[in-house]
Amino acid sequence: MALQKKWEAISAALFTLGSRKGEIILAPLPANPYRVKMKITLSHPTNPVKNFIINRVVLNSLFLGEEKAPITDRADLAGQGYNAGGLTAVVAEQDKSIVDAGEIDQYTYEQDPVNAERAILVDSLGRPYSIENPLPSSATISGDVTIGDIDLEAFTSTPDNVLSVGSDDGTKTGVKRAHKIGSDGKLEVKDTTAKTVLDAIVSALGTTLKVDDDETQSLLSAIGTLLSGTLKVDDDETQSLLNTIATALSGTITVSDTAVAALLTASNSILTSINTQLTTGTLKVDDDQAQTILTNILTQLNSGGITIGTEDGTLTGVQHVFTNNLRKMITGAHNSTPTITWLDIASKKNRRADKIEWTSSTFPGFTVRKQFSYTLAGGDYVPTTTGTWSII
Repeated sequence: MALQKKWEAISAALFTLGSRKGEIILAPLPANPYRVKMKITLSHPTNPVKNFIINRVVLNSLFLGEEKAPITDRADLAGQGYNAGGLTAVVAEQDKSIVDAGEIDQYTYEQDPVNAERAILVDSLGRPYSIENPLPSSATISGDVTIGDIDLEAFTSTPDNVLSVGSDDGTKTGVKRAHKIGSDGKLEVKDTTAKTVLDAIVSALGTTLKVDDDETQSLLSAIGTLLSGTLKVDDDETQSLLNTIATALSGTITVSDTAVAALLTASNSILTSINTQLTTGTLKVDDDQAQTILTNILTQLNSGGITIGTEDGTLTGVQHVFTNNLRKMITGAHNSTPTITWLDIASKKNRRADKIEWTSSTFPGFTVRKQFSYTLAGGDYVPTTTGTWSII
């Protein structure tokens, strides 16, 4: 039996749900291509095996018709139950379909505007090769590969290496501009203006930047000098200010204005004094009144209080001290609540206060108590003290 008269068998392949228009989609496409007029067998676990005819092939989609039906027939696969999981399609080895001699000419003849026997390459599915359907190719190259000179329109001669090529207006006929690396290893451009700018940048990277404009060059030179540690300008006042800033950054600042200089000197003296005294624990100033206030503050800090101001806001005004006295703060609080405990409360003669206790929600957890003591003399209770304070 000659194989050229047979179509080879195609093993079972899974396909998606069959449609009412006879379409099944194979995934993946088997190696052996399907052909129109092939007999194909569909099977499903719950459906009987049934044969259909392939009437059209579009990539991995097959359009099936009933046997002995016209080529335009499309079987209702969904209606026949081929629309559930586990669907398979298999093609057994079979005789090729016979094509009438008259039809062969139509199959191989290219219509207008070619009007010739077809001599174009097609893939296994009959699709002509094109940009969208490129000819498959692969190659393994070993050894050296030599590529000849490439003539680029942007140059009159072949450059050593091209980075980018373009035109002024973005068209092929526009004035060409390109970058290249010259034989000396430097970046070059065809545009002379751009080349000048690039040369300046390269020069600047080498620590020196040169431009044609004198004022700009002066500014660039000043910036370069500043980066190296010194900044020079032509304007005397500006130069003086810059020198002052530089000196200040190094720890000292001097100005020509006597009033400003005096203020800065006084401020510096105060800051220096404070810094020194913070390290020794003593604070001193030259002004007597200020020194008196500072001394009072230190004294009161050591005794638990601190001066917070004077009655009239002047240095000579009467000073008031905030004392950290918990007893006075609780008894004087706006929400302080006193509670008196009495002894012999029912006796008019012997009734007396045993103690008074103050509490305040502002100072939770603390109670101020004033405890009284008495002695009995001549039948009367006489207080022995004005009361003893305690915090509990």
